[in-house]
Order: sequence, then structure tokens, then C-alpha cells
Amino acid sequence: MTPSGEVRGYAGCSLTAEVRLRRWATAFSRAVARDESPAAPEADKDEILNEYEDPANDPLVLFVGPVLARMPRGRLHTESGVHAGTLERVIAQRQRPHKKTRHRLTQIAVRFARETLESRSIGAPKSDLDTLYSFLDLPWGTPRTCPVCGVAVTKQRATYCSVRCRKQASRSRAKVS
Repeated sequence: MTPSGEVRGYAGCSLTAEVRLRRWATAFSRAVARDESPAAPEADKDEILNEYEDPANDPLVLFVGPVLARMPRGRLHTESGVHAGTLERVIAQRQRPHKKTRHRLTQIAVRFARETLESRSIGAPKSDLDTLYSFLDLPWGTPRTCPVCGVAVTKQRATYCSVRCRKQASRSRAKVS
């Protein structure tokens, strides 16, 4: 309890402030569902002690990492000046780069994406994130097909489209032997 008589809740916020924050968060989520943007109450901003940014929505995870994964490792290592092991951990999202390294990797990814788009005669957008999104939206390679029936294989590690085709191929190999 504070000297003013308020009961303290989590993270040092008074319960009244928590109730106001919950009400604002509820109003915010409803407004987002309606494509509106509510104004946050000025008094509540002072009560917020921490901000949480979801790492899953980080542009490094959504756009930069996948572009770097498609880039030749030798070129990436040469241009970035970052240790090869560190690059692999950053691309695999097991490590978060320092601020300067993050900026450098972002610029390298944007440059690579622009070069690739221009080599395919596609105009690169002005925005860096739009450029990375356009690069990731490109079709890559030819789709793999089942050697038995010729249908496209959807699973990444699969050779055959179904168990039936796999068994049929196994039986045909057994007959040949």
C-alpha cells in the first residue's frame, strides 16, 4: 500500500492504473479489429514502465534473415566483415546482432535484393522493407515433382507425393532386382 492509500499491483503500477491500462488495451484491440487507431490517454503513458516488442514481428526476423539465407555465404561474409559462425547463428535466429551489425546486415540484404530484382528486370521499390518483401515474393527454382506420377511434391524433404507412390517405387525397384 502506498502512502496515499492505493494498493500496489504488478510492476509498480497502482491497481487503478492497471484497470485503466486494461481498459485502454481492450479498446485498442477492438479498434484494431475495426481498423481504427485510438489515442492513448496521456495520463496512462506515465504509468507504463516497460514496453514489449514481439521479436516475431521484428523486420530482421521477417525480412532480412530470409534474404540473407538466400545470399551466397562467401559474399555475405566478405561484405559484412562478421565472423561466419556469427552469421550462421543470426540467419538461424539463434543470436541477435548488435545494433551496428544489424544495420550493416540490413543494408547488405537490401542491396542484394535490389540487385536480384534488377537482374530479373523487376523494378525495385524505394522502401527498403518493400524491396525485401518483393525479393521474398519471387518464385524460386522449379517445383519438384514426384518421379512416379509427376505431381508436385509439397513437403520439403519428401521425394514422393504420397505413401502410395513411395510404395509403388519401392515395389518397382524390388522387381528389377
